[in-house]
Amino acid sequence: MRTVLLCVAYLCGLFGSILLWKFGLTQRDINKDGHITLILEQEDEIEKKQWKRYNKISHFGIILIGLSFLLQIISLGVE
Repeated sequence: MRTVLLCVAYLCGLFGSILLWKFGLTQRDINKDGHITLILEQEDEIEKKQWKRYNKISHFGIILIGLSFLLQIISLGVE
């Protein structure tokens, strides 16, 4: 049981790390309101969607890494 729990924990950590490496944390150059950096009066719907997508994926990666740590701690008590 402990081995299975540790394998799941390691996989969660691996996938979470890959997601954060690929998508990073919330991008600073992508504004959540869709504003273009040089012209603040315009909004770009594509930028809004891209920011939301990156934000969701990066949060999911952080959750997977946190779940990995939690499962590893739980596996210490399981025999």
